Amino acid sequence: MQNDLIAAAKDLVVLEGWLLDQRRWDDWLNLYLESAEYWLPCWKDEYTLTSDPQSEVSLIYYASRAGLEDRIYRIRTKRSLASTPLPRTCHIIQPACVTLSGDDEI
Repeated sequence: MQNDLIAAAKDLVVLEGWLLDQRRWDDWLNLYLESAEYWLPCWKDEYTLTSDPQSEVSLIYYASRAGLEDRIYRIRTKRSLASTPLPRTCHIIQPACVTLSGDDEI
């Protein structure tokens, strides 16, 4: 069971990068639940990441999938100044380290 869960998690990360690189926005959004929280923390200093998106600077923070949907809408309608022109991406996935936090959670 655990090996299957770990393999599924790694496959999900690869799929997400591929969907983004292919600009398959709807398929990418479908990976996320409505209640998904999307957060890329910022660096506080050379060694420490921020730990609270509510009180510290984040590179990206959306409290729910609605924020991701809005971002995709702005990209599609060219209303995202930060994404004009749209950056070219290529996600390179290396072996991931997965930590189990329960029988069915990673």
